[in-house]
Amino acid sequence: MYLVLASGRISKIERKDLNGSDACVITVPVNTREQVNGQWQDATDWYTLTGWDALSAKWVEKYRVGDLIEFRGEPKVRAFAGNNGPQVSFRIKSPFIEFCPYGRSKEARSEDNQAGAADAADTQGNDFDDVPF
Repeated sequence: MYLVLASGRISKIERKDLNGSDACVITVPVNTREQVNGQWQDATDWYTLTGWDALSAKWVEKYRVGDLIEFRGEPKVRAFAGNNGPQVSFRIKSPFIEFCPYGRSKEARSEDNQAGAADAADTQGNDFDDVPF
């Protein structure tokens, strides 16, 4: 069994009814860069994370678009024709997700602060969103 460990910012969160079960589908793009024949090539891999039933409700409550998360799980690869040629997406089976340090978006941290959330205290005063690299 192979496992993927990656991190990225959530681009979409959807709550769905799939085959009669409550599901939450999170989409995360992950940018990669590799050197091929002395030239740097950039690519974006798309990961789809699906949580079912109780996990679905937890994800919808906990995560927001823009949150930086780390996830791991068993990948299922799907190739498709994209606008810029062949592309690959990864569906993660049984994903484990957690926030990256300082990974909450500014808007989510603001909502947390207004609601008095305890976990917001960990990110206050440590805003690295404006670092240019």
